[in-house]
Amino acid sequence: MFTILVYVPGVFERALSHFRVSAPELKEERAMLLEEWLNLEKDFGELGDVGLVQAKMPKKLKRRRPLMTEDGPAGYEHLFHSCHFLL
Repeated sequence: MFTILVYVPGVFERALSHFRVSAPELKEERAMLLEEWLNLEKDFGELGDVGLVQAKMPKKLKRRRPLMTEDGPAGYEHLFHSCHFLL
């Protein structure tokens, strides 16, 4: 089991690097990869480093955009971005 723990972070880091550099438009796939890594680290229990993976997870952003009508401003539209990676 210890042997697996040594190689797992390197494999996932290389996969994330590939998605970040070669295919930056594949954000959903990158998020799915991080979810799998997080689940694997949780399965390792005390030996896993959950904090390392959680720091790389995408952040959920909420933004507001003003709604304009013929009469003027009519409030705000709330936009949610669920896959925003902070580098």
